[in-house]
Order: sequence, then C-alpha cells, then structure tokens
Amino acid sequence: MSTTPPNSVVYCVDTNLLIEFVALERIPWKMLAPAAELVRVIVPTKVGEEMDEHKNKGGRLRRRAIEFSQLSRRIEDSEDGVVVLREADPKVTVEFGPLFRKSDLDADQFELEDSDNRIVAEVVAIARSAPSVVLLADDSKPIRLARQAGLPYVRPLPEWRRQEGPDERDVEIANLKREIGAQPILTLMVADTDIQNRLVIKDRPAGTDEACVKAFAEAIAECEPQTPRETLIKRHGLYSPGSFDFRSPLYVAPGLSNSQLDGYENEYQQFVEMSQRIADILHEIFSELGFARNIDVDVRNEGDRAAEKVLVEAEVSAPFRFLPTDLVSGRLERVLEAPSPPKPHAGLSNLSYPGFNFKDQLALPRVDIFHNLDEPDAGDEKTHVSWRCEELRQGAHFHLPVLVVTDQPDAKGLLEITASSAVLAKRTILRVPLEVWPMSGVAGPAYFLQRLSHVPEAYRNAFRAKLEALDNVEGI
Repeated sequence: MSTTPPNSVVYCVDTNLLIEFVALERIPWKMLAPAAELVRVIVPTKVGEEMDEHKNKGGRLRRRAIEFSQLSRRIEDSEDGVVVLREADPKVTVEFGPLFRKSDLDADQFELEDSDNRIVAEVVAIARSAPSVVLLADDSKPIRLARQAGLPYVRPLPEWRRQEGPDERDVEIANLKREIGAQPILTLMVADTDIQNRLVIKDRPAGTDEACVKAFAEAIAECEPQTPRETLIKRHGLYSPGSFDFRSPLYVAPGLSNSQLDGYENEYQQFVEMSQRIADILHEIFSELGFARNIDVDVRNEGDRAAEKVLVEAEVSAPFRFLPTDLVSGRLERVLEAPSPPKPHAGLSNLSYPGFNFKDQLALPRVDIFHNLDEPDAGDEKTHVSWRCEELRQGAHFHLPVLVVTDQPDAKGLLEITASSAVLAKRTILRVPLEVWPMSGVAGPAYFLQRLSHVPEAYRNAFRAKLEALDNVEGI
C-alpha cells in the first residue's frame, strides 16, 4: 500500500457503496473533501471478495460485479497496485487493502465470520499505517461498528445514488406474482403452549376439588331437569279406568297412570344418584386413559384465495399415541342417559308416520368444512391422523381436535402437524414438543377445563360456565 502524502485523505469503501452509488471516478470527491489535493480510495479485501461473488448473480448485482472486475484487473496490472481515476481537482487513486490474516485482526472486538464485522476490522487494521483513514459507507451496521471502534466514518450523499429503474430480478418477480395471482396462506397453531413452545401434559390427580364435583353434578341436573309430576298430569291428564275399560289396539288411553309417574320419578332419582357417583370419580375416569390431553389444532387460511384440497396431518412420536376424541364422552353418554318423561299409551288412531325428506338425503356434503378421515379406534397404537377439506376459504379457521396419550410418567416426545394444499408448493409445518408432568395435587377447574371434550356434549357448556366461575374466584 502506498504512503499518504500531505493534503490527502484516505477512504475505505464498503461493498454497498460500490453497488448502490455511482462509479468511483464519477463521485464528486471535491464536495466530500474540499481541501484535499489527493483522495486515496482503498478497497478492503473482504469487499473485493463480496463483489466477486456477485458475478454469479443476476441483474444489477452482476452488472456491478463486472464493472468492479474490470477495475480489479487494472489495479492488478499496474506496477504499484494503484490506479489513477482522476488526474486533478483532486487527484483520485484506487487500490486494494493489504491481505490480512485473522491473527492480524481484532477477533475480540469483531465477529470475523460476519461480513460487516470483517470489513470494519480490516479498516481498523489499515488505520494503523494510515491514521487519517475514514470509512465511507451507507449501511447502518458497518457505521455502528465503526462508531463502536472509534473509527471515523462518513455517509455518501443521497444524490450520488445511481439513477436507474428497478432491477431485472424485481421486475421478473413482480411479473410472476401477477401471473400467479392471489394465494392462500395456511397457518397452524396449538393453544396453551408455554414460553418454550412446549405442551405439558399434567394428569393422574390424587383427587378432585369438591367444588368441581358439585359443579359437574349441578350441570347435569340443569341440562336434564326432572319434569314435575303436576306438569305431566296437567299436560296429559291422569288415567282413571272406568267400569267399561276395553283394552283394544284402537283404544287411546286418556292420560298417564300413577304407575307411569312413579316409574319416571324412580328412574330420574337413579339418574341423579348415578350422576353424583360419576362426579365423585370423574378424575379417575379420565385417568384410565393414562397421561392424556386433548389438543386443539387451529388451522387458518390467512391468504386472499381459497385453498383447495387441504390436507392436515398430525404425527406424534413414541411413546405417545392417538386415541378417539370421543372415547370417554361416548362412554359417559351411555351411562348418564336421563329418563324421558312418560307419555300416554297411543292406540292405532294416534299413530303417525314420519315422512321421508328426500332433500336432506340427497344433499351433497359441504366442501368448506373438515371431515375426519382416520380417527383411531379404541386400543389402536396409532401415531398418525389426518383431516381433509375440499375448500378452506379465506378468513376461515377450524379447531381440529386430537387426543394424545401415553402410559409413561416421564415421557417426552414431539407432535408434528403439517398442512398442505393443491395450489401451494410448500407445506406449513408446526412442531410442538410434548412433556408429561404427573400431578401431585387435586384436580381443579383448570384441569377439567382442559378436558371438557371428555364430557358429553349435552352437559359441556353448563359445566364450562361453572368451572370458569370457579376459576375466576380462585384467581382473585
């Protein structure tokens, strides 16, 4: 590198200056250094490497790289490694900076594997032999690094930027976007993950909070109330046989008998007692599955076009597996079947024949909702489930439930969910780590709120409302 004469300034240029601004010989150096007679421009080695890499790209980057390659040849062919860009007012020369080894640079202050850090580190090393060197850069990161190192820097003026149209690549991309048109955007989300994007499965409680037991029993009673005896008599009348009671199929019984009313009251009392027994051991019924949790996969189309033939797949790693989401609720529905209020016996004169609705039978299935394809059977060791939707419209979203279980109290695994569409080349993938934490306390409102899908649908909303009220009280 040549020595610096008096009344001269030295500028080390950043890569961005060679790409975005006018050629070095066309820069109005007089405006930048009015008193200088000589302007030395030094190109750090890392800047030269980056410009060489741009030769394999397209558009303006390739054009700038070819321009710089021509200048590089002139520098390499000159006797002293210096090329004169302008003879006077001021004289401007350009040269390459020294070839530094990593040991020559300040690795403690700069991350030498990073391009911007490497460039500024080279300029700091150049400043050891040229104390008046100034970094000429426009990007913010090199300027922040220079400021941190105490290195003088200056920005090029905005009017020095090249005046040209958009890059060819940008034009090509814009044209392709217009040809492709509107596109769907599929997104996936799983609720209740922690700050590590992990889903924790807490199960096997030691008991149940008494308030939750009471809430479940009350929710059932509210959803399946007993019809009072007086109401039934008022509605249908009370059967009282006379002396001429002909029991023929054509005869219509005038009202309910006392035996019907008594039978209904006994059956309802048994239903209430069963509901209470189920409420007392509800946590044990849930725990029969093992360590289990219902997970809602939220699938959305946030694009500006409907996604066609959407396939959502969920896969879980061992030792986890999937079970039918209605495994528990289906069993409880059969046990918690409330008795129907009695009605008078109907003769042939009171029979009616339900009509056949051809419109409902011939209606086509909706194409804009998900249909469960392969929900596992009870006892299956299934680790893969999927759903399909013919047309997921823009702005629509669905909650797709899965029931994940394991028998191991310290299990760890991974839930991977993918969403794809016939009009999208790239799938959307969501990975959620799973981890089991055995419970040591009793099951409270939060426990049952996470497992509402185990509760028969007829009682679900009433139970949810009571649990949320309890949860709010606990939070106060």
